[in-house]
Formats: sequence, C-alpha cells, structure tokens
Amino acid sequence: AFLGGGSRESVDWAPRLDLSETDSHFEVHLDLPGVSEDDLEIDEWSEDFEDGLGEFTAASGTGAVVWHTSSDESASGTYSVNFADPLQSTYGHPNGPSEGQLISSPILVPPFQQGNPYVDFKLLLKTEWGEQSDKSSFNELFPTDTLRVYISEASTNYIIQDMQWVSFFTSNTTDGLWINTRVDLDAYRGEEVKLIFEFDTYDKQNNNYAGPFIDDVNFGTTCKPKSAVQCLYS
Repeated sequence: AFLGGGSRESVDWAPRLDLSETDSHFEVHLDLPGVSEDDLEIDEWSEDFEDGLGEFTAASGTGAVVWHTSSDESASGTYSVNFADPLQSTYGHPNGPSEGQLISSPILVPPFQQGNPYVDFKLLLKTEWGEQSDKSSFNELFPTDTLRVYISEASTNYIIQDMQWVSFFTSNTTDGLWINTRVDLDAYRGEEVKLIFEFDTYDKQNNNYAGPFIDDVNFGTTCKPKSAVQCLYS
C-alpha cells in the first residue's frame, strides 16, 4: 500500500478489500480505519525512468540537446529524464534556441464520474532564473527557458489540444528544489490521450544550465476535491 497526500512511502499493510463489477464500472470497498478519503489515490499508470524512457518517446530536439535519462539528478531512485546535451549537461546550442518534446504512450483516462482523474510529476528546473533572487523582473510575455505540459489526442503527437501547465507558475525555475505538481484531467474522462512535456529556450543566450529534470510521472484518480488537483505543492 502507499500513503496518499503526496507521499510514496511503502507500508507493509494488507487492508480488507471487496471488489465487484457493475454494468458501467468496478466498485472497490476497502476497510481503512482512521484514513480520510481525501488521502486516497489510485495510480493507474506510472513511469520512474529507472529503465530508460519507458512509456515516453523523445520526439524532437535541437542537435545534441535532447530528452534523455540522466543520473545527474533524481527525485527517487537513480534516474530522471532531462532535456540537455548529455555530454555537456546543459541545454545551450551554439546555432540558436533549443526546443524539444517528450511524449507519453497513450493512456485511457478513466470514464467514471467518481473521483478526479489527474497526472502528477516531480520537477526540478534549472535555468538562468534560478540565479535571480528577485523574481519581480520575470515577465511571461517575454518567455525564456519555459516548460509547458500539453494534452494531445492519442492518435497524433502534433495536434496539441490544451496547454495544461506552464512553468510561469514558478518563474521558470524551482530554485534548486524538486516540486510535485498535478494537472487536472477531468475534461478528458473516457478519452485516450498523450502527455507532452515541451521545453523551449526561445533564444540562444544564457543557456548554460542543466534544464528541466522530470521524475515519477503518475496517471491516477484521487478523492481530493478539484481545487486540490490543479495545483502546485511541495
């Protein structure tokens, strides 16, 4: 079992469980004394990058600057996925801006109305903005070194329907810390979708940084309210 509330601590515990099937869904009844329903999460799909890119594909890059697994940083285990030149450990490219996408395999968002479907991931973002203690100069109208998260139809990698998350929320840096963030998938119940991470420098200046590291990507369903799904938390 796993504790909820952002924790992935393993617990040696086997609660009493009853599973039944109706015409439209499965019902799971668990005997969990003392546990709030707000702390319950069900992970249907996950990737920790310990065995390579796994359920993801590096769809594009700029020269040697590509999405790849790296042991330079990790939120758990040994590896995460990073957008940078693997030999230089930075996302700088001499001929211009660097841009690349990391695309998941198709995932079916549960069609059931109970619970709130989501995707969450851990992010460490190292850019030029991390050296600026005063973030008041950050202006999203002139973006540099930005990570975006999109949801795409499973049948294509290129028709991007919705931007679901953008690193403007953190002034394009996590200040050396791993953060855990969620994206709400309520609008995609019953649909097969892909998750797309896209990093773009937009210029070729000040790109001698390690870039985005992503780890522990999970698709799941939670009993938390919608206001707690589309959020940042650490």
